[in-house]
Amino acid sequence: MKKKLLTLFLSAMSVFFVFGAKVSAETVSVVSDTAYAPFEFKDSDQTYKGIDVDIINEVAKRKNWDVNQTFPGFDAAVNAVQSGQADSLMAGTTVTDERKKVFTFSDTYYDTSIVIYTRSSDKVSDYKQLKGKTVGVKNGTASQTWLDKNASKYGFTVKTFDTSDLMNNSLDSGSVDAAMDDTPVVKYAIGQGKDYAINIKPESIGSFAFAVKKGGKHENLI
Repeated sequence: MKKKLLTLFLSAMSVFFVFGAKVSAETVSVVSDTAYAPFEFKDSDQTYKGIDVDIINEVAKRKNWDVNQTFPGFDAAVNAVQSGQADSLMAGTTVTDERKKVFTFSDTYYDTSIVIYTRSSDKVSDYKQLKGKTVGVKNGTASQTWLDKNASKYGFTVKTFDTSDLMNNSLDSGSVDAAMDDTPVVKYAIGQGKDYAINIKPESIGSFAFAVKKGGKHENLI
């Protein structure tokens, strides 16, 4: 796992350093998710770590940026950049045509997919098995878009959460029957000992990128 994460980090860095102006006179505020390991998460020492954190810190160092990175949660982070309360978004953000209307994106740094997962004791190997069940998802994510689009087709109910922690706590307690998130995030959680199972093939949905508000004062960073 560590070797895979290092390879991802180095690959992402090679993408980031082909763009971006130097900014030194003012602080660039970067907002991220609250709990989205291995991309960003609060470690046992109570500091935020992860791939997105490492990338931003290294870019800031090489580009002479003064960065203030905070972790309000994905939906709140998106809203903060849209409203101009923050300059940029680094939160495992999937590039979509809809988001391109609001954000200017960097080159992508990770090709992602989303996947349904359940408690290990409640295996679901076909979407049809979700009929009459409740599926949890983080609000404002590509996973939510996919679930909302397919809810009537397969007969499940979608329940949204502000953070992955709240979503997974509900899955652990049985308040939701399944959940959907990015595949690397779910696999990381399983690798860390979470008693989850993936039995449905992931859905490829696109790639992650760094984002700033279209037409904003820091659009020249891209």
